[in-house]
Amino acid sequence: MSRLPMSDASSDDLPQRLERVKDKSGMPWTAIAASLGVYPLTIRRWRARQARPNRRSSRALRELARDLGLDGLFGATD
Repeated sequence: MSRLPMSDASSDDLPQRLERVKDKSGMPWTAIAASLGVYPLTIRRWRARQARPNRRSSRALRELARDLGLDGLFGATD
């Protein structure tokens, strides 16, 4: 977990973008956290704007969004 801003996209609307991932995937937050390699508490902190994803988590978010057909939701894909 990092308190630094996401490099590829503004984190101002991060909670809303996370909700889009949850809605599209149909997965519970615990499964989303597992797929990203983070603890559920980390997801809660992102949603509450108490923390921001680090580089590894940002990449995992971009990949998950891409897999769900939400390309560009978390910035440019690799």
